[in-house]
Amino acid sequence: FGFAAAVAFSVVTIALTPLLSAHNTTAPLATHLATLVTVLGTILLGFADDMLELPWRYKLIFPLFIITPLLSVYTGPTHITLIAPFSSLLGPTLPLGPLYLLYALLPGIYNTNTINIFAGINGL
Repeated sequence: FGFAAAVAFSVVTIALTPLLSAHNTTAPLATHLATLVTVLGTILLGFADDMLELPWRYKLIFPLFIITPLLSVYTGPTHITLIAPFSSLLGPTLPLGPLYLLYALLPGIYNTNTINIFAGINGL
C-alpha cells in the first residue's frame, strides 16, 4: 500500500510540476524540483531498505546525499533563536552561517530514519 501511494504521489507531482511552477511566484522552480528530488530519494531509500535490508550505516549515509539538493537551494536565514537561559548569555539569536546547513541536515537524517524505524516496528 505504501509503494502504491508513493508512486501515485510521484506521478501526480511530476505531472503537475509545469502547472505549479507557472502559477507559483513565491517558490522558484529550482526549489520545487529540489523538494521533489528529496521526496523521491526518500521514497527510493525506503523501498531499497525493504527489498535489500540495508545495514544501518547506509541508512545514515544515504540521507546525506538525498537531502543535499534541498539544502543547496536554501536561501533563508542562517541563525537560530535561543530560549531564555541561553539568550541572556549569547543574545536572542545565534548566527550560524554555513554551519546552519549542517544544523538543518541532521534533523533530516534523523527524521528519515525515525519514520523507517517506526514503520518497521508497526509492521507497516
